[in-house]
Amino acid sequence: MINEALKGDQRMLGNVLKLIDKLDLIKEEEKSEEEEKNSKGDWELIFAFHGKYKWLIEKEIERLKETNPSYWSFDWVNQNTSVECAPWYEAIYGKKID
Repeated sequence: MINEALKGDQRMLGNVLKLIDKLDLIKEEEKSEEEEKNSKGDWELIFAFHGKYKWLIEKEIERLKETNPSYWSFDWVNQNTSVECAPWYEAIYGKKID
């Protein structure tokens, strides 16, 4: 088919171009499947890491709570408050919006 297209057969050229389009679609599907597999693998790694080092992660969170307790406090949360009422809002985002 390719040889005939190279010799100038328009019908074969059209068939070759259709084949190329189909191959591109197949490659795109394979890429999306591979990306999905990779993302699942990432989550599996994260969960495995957390499971293995849970005690260490919890110890670090406790240390951070002692260092900056207001960052870990959610006492400011109720139905009528916004995130701007959080004690850490100004440190991260600057001046509060009026």
